[in-house]
Amino acid sequence: MHSIKTTSEEVERIDQVRGSESISNQVEEPIPEPHLNWRVIPVTVAFWLAWCAWQCTFNLLSGIITYVNADIGPDSNYTWAIIVITIGIAVIWPIAGSLSDTFGRRYFFLIGLTFSVVGSIIACTAQSIPVLIFANTVLGIGTAMHQMILAGISEIYPNKYRGVALASVNFVSAPFAGLGPYVAHIIVERLSWRWIYYVAIIIDVVAFVLLAAFYHPPKPYRELSPQQLLKKIDFFGLILFALGLTVFLVGVSWAGSKYSWSSAAVLTPMICGGALLGACGFWEVYGTKNPLFPPFLFKDMKGFTNVILICFVASMPLMSSLTFWPIQIASLYTTDTVKIGLYTLPLTFSTVFGGVLTATIRWWKPTNYYLVGCACLYTVFTGLLSTLGPDDLNKALAYAFLYGTGVGLLEIAIIVIIQFSVSSDHLGVVTGILSSMRGIAGALGISIYSSILSTRLAQDLPQRLAAATLPLGLPENSFPRLLQDIFSSNFQDIPEIPGMTAAIIQAAEMASKLSWAQAFKPIYWLGAALGVTAVVLSYYTHDIRPKMNNQLDLDLKEHQPSHLRNVLHHHHHDDTHYSKEGEVEQQEAHVHGAV
Repeated sequence: MHSIKTTSEEVERIDQVRGSESISNQVEEPIPEPHLNWRVIPVTVAFWLAWCAWQCTFNLLSGIITYVNADIGPDSNYTWAIIVITIGIAVIWPIAGSLSDTFGRRYFFLIGLTFSVVGSIIACTAQSIPVLIFANTVLGIGTAMHQMILAGISEIYPNKYRGVALASVNFVSAPFAGLGPYVAHIIVERLSWRWIYYVAIIIDVVAFVLLAAFYHPPKPYRELSPQQLLKKIDFFGLILFALGLTVFLVGVSWAGSKYSWSSAAVLTPMICGGALLGACGFWEVYGTKNPLFPPFLFKDMKGFTNVILICFVASMPLMSSLTFWPIQIASLYTTDTVKIGLYTLPLTFSTVFGGVLTATIRWWKPTNYYLVGCACLYTVFTGLLSTLGPDDLNKALAYAFLYGTGVGLLEIAIIVIIQFSVSSDHLGVVTGILSSMRGIAGALGISIYSSILSTRLAQDLPQRLAAATLPLGLPENSFPRLLQDIFSSNFQDIPEIPGMTAAIIQAAEMASKLSWAQAFKPIYWLGAALGVTAVVLSYYTHDIRPKMNNQLDLDLKEHQPSHLRNVLHHHHHDDTHYSKEGEVEQQEAHVHGAV
């Protein structure tokens, strides 16, 4: 028994040595170009399809959720049909990513696709909002596992093509991510919102068949039995993390919209969830030998912690802008639904375009300067968005495109960088933590921005509207009704207000636009401040270009265990440069033989 315990501890110590090696110490000799197995092609197509499926259900539904509520509602909780998907991604993905590093990713992909198909079937037959929320909860579990594609596609191509591989995922999703708002409105007008789920079902089924047939990667721990693998799972930490983050995000989702930030309905879940997450962190550091999220990852400031912080400060403005940009378009420039969809495209499409441009990261040296450039682009145009007024439509579209390009570049580039900052046997967990941080930041950003917007509008609009309309002859007893109609966007009833004239309507419209323009300014000021933080953090990240070589982390050749611990990545290490690595390999071979 003592021998087995010692062996397990040695395995964990070896894992930490591998995972905590700095990028600067991982200088590789030239590695021959690997010959990719033909299975890479159908597996890549399956990854593309699965990514498109979740973009279809999430992005398209987000753009038409009010139409869905009108069809099978109305229900005041209709936005939870979207929120449950984001919570599912934030909670499930890092757990699934960590477990997939231990058990392999094949069955996580297949289980995730099954959840997605079942959730979509329930959703496309839903006749009420509560049923749709339940369906999207099931779908959210599958969607979380779809995110594993970011790790899965990275390891089946040589390191030098990792940026291209991740960029390709962004590129193929353009019809659903970049053109999502416009496509969604076309579907509603010509077909039915249920077709969003019909399309997702078809795509997911094809992806399932392709992965079931062709995706048979070697298992990470071929030398351990299923019972031994199960013993490696930190179930207590898993429960603490899942429960804590879920409760915390529920509180955040209520803040600023349904309840005020100071209400018990918001503070109670946020405090309780935060306490559970704190307990999870303490447990992971001091309470378990097999942590779900290895603490040594957070000790690498340049490779991991700074990148996580960049993700947080960049995701708050990004997720918020995707929510509030259509509102800004409708408030300042047009109320035509088709035009709103078209004017939203520069932002949504540019985030996809920026992600595709990440393929160029391989040719930049050092890569931390590349990241600084991306952060600068996003920061500058976030600030410029604060200057927009009612007559600046062309500027608005141009600024939104360049802002979105910077954010898209930054979002995908940090995935590439964080994946190279650890050994490949932690690829799932680091990518999962990054995506979870994006979800947390997005939820916080939307709540904070919503509070700022409503507060500033409530302060500015009454005074500005009164100054514009009362001198033109609007009766004082008609002013409260005018104010209420503008606040609730009930513009069609404004001409019926007693004492209303064409001149007063025109003045009220301009006053409303100016107030909205003022209300949006602090949102972009906050985004620019976060951008400056991202610029500084980006400078203090690793230059990962030395790792962008011919090394292949996972070979899909049948019965060829090339993954992680079982081979030396298709090449032999130089004894001089890799004395530490060789020592680890020898210890590992001894340990595995003992097991």
